[in-house]
Amino acid sequence: MFTNWLQCWSDAMRDGGSLPHVAPNPGAGGGGPYWCGFIIMAPWRTYVNYNDPRLIEKYYPAMKLWLSYVDKYSVGGLLKKWPDTSYRSWYLGDWLAPAGVDYSGQTTVDLVNNSFISDCFATMEKIATVLGKPDEVLVYAERRKSMNQLLQSTYYNSANKTYGTASQIDMCYPMLVGVTPEALYPAVEKKLVSDTNLKQGGHIGCGLVGVPILTKWAIENKTVDFIYTMLKKRDYPGYLYMIDNKATTTWEAWNGDRSHIHNCYNGIGSWFYQAIGGIRTDENNPGYKHFFIEPQIPQGVTWAKTTKESPYGTIKVDWNLESESKLTMNVTLPVGTRGTVILPVNTTVCIVDGEIYSNISQNLVLDNGTHNLVITLNKGGLSVKSEKLEILNVYPNPVEKVLYINSNKVNNKDIRIYSISGIKIKEVKNVNNSIDLSFLDKGVYFLDLGELNHPVFKKIIKL
Repeated sequence: MFTNWLQCWSDAMRDGGSLPHVAPNPGAGGGGPYWCGFIIMAPWRTYVNYNDPRLIEKYYPAMKLWLSYVDKYSVGGLLKKWPDTSYRSWYLGDWLAPAGVDYSGQTTVDLVNNSFISDCFATMEKIATVLGKPDEVLVYAERRKSMNQLLQSTYYNSANKTYGTASQIDMCYPMLVGVTPEALYPAVEKKLVSDTNLKQGGHIGCGLVGVPILTKWAIENKTVDFIYTMLKKRDYPGYLYMIDNKATTTWEAWNGDRSHIHNCYNGIGSWFYQAIGGIRTDENNPGYKHFFIEPQIPQGVTWAKTTKESPYGTIKVDWNLESESKLTMNVTLPVGTRGTVILPVNTTVCIVDGEIYSNISQNLVLDNGTHNLVITLNKGGLSVKSEKLEILNVYPNPVEKVLYINSNKVNNKDIRIYSISGIKIKEVKNVNNSIDLSFLDKGVYFLDLGELNHPVFKKIIKL
């Protein structure tokens, strides 16, 4: 299916790299760069999820050609509106956000689309790495860096700690793609959450493009209560509002004025298995050959049963928060896979298949099979909720050089850095607010932080 779909996109490409907004392309379909950028994102996501490199190999030239078309309509380094044609209409940023949200003005459209182009550059850097093109890796890394600096200088309001129109997508997209400087990240995140409560009444405030962007940002930042609170809203706009109005499929518009069977807001789906279930891919070991298990548990939720199909078979993660001091997990890893369980921040003891692990100092790497975990937590309950960001946080992630550590409890930390396979690389003592990681190669690492009489903090970081 994916092979056929990408062939349709390639067949629809015009001279100079111009693409329609939909493919197959029988007429002038509406959309914007986020639509036709599918030519880059779909092959990469197929590779990450299925370990099938055929699409990134075959369509890499088409990806480069499309980006040359983007360059043609860029002014001062920023993409601007390209012309309508007989095969393409409109020039959207987000689409069909709730009433009262500005998603069609030039500021938000340009910010959203150029944030997407930054994401394309980052993806092209990864693709070039897999394809063994080191010179092009450097080109796309530099293009992303330049784009992000330009977006920061153009769209950031330092007085208000906002980007663009301060809508949810305008705020979370720059954070997601690395525009937001490390020192500003906590303030911007706090502003997004507070504005959602004050201006949106705690509701989702974005549309077709914004929902998957907001979802991905929340998953990566572990702001699980932020999303869960919005999902529980029964009034407009929201998913329960659709259900309460007899919807059996998702609508095209939050108010129900358009189609009542549409994929416009389905981007939220990944949150359930990646955040609640905690099952996330490892881009360095594609196709779920190795994956991460890190359930994010919202307040008020005490259990979840999650399955995810992989090329190796069904991955299963069932967890039960039996009390504020006990979390049990039953996980199944298919033959041929390994999984890294990232334990809650305040784990004191973990029993894995009857074997006791105390003084936990690293994450648990499990081989294939079914495993039972009994996790004992420090007094005070689970510490994997969103509010832990206010207590101990590391940012940005991915990180280019300097990783910042924000804590209101402990200073002068000893940090141990491990490879993905659990090999200790280095220990850095008496770290206060930041650590320079430029000595590490690009990749994924475990960062372990522990202090006497303080819960161990574990984090996966990407360079």
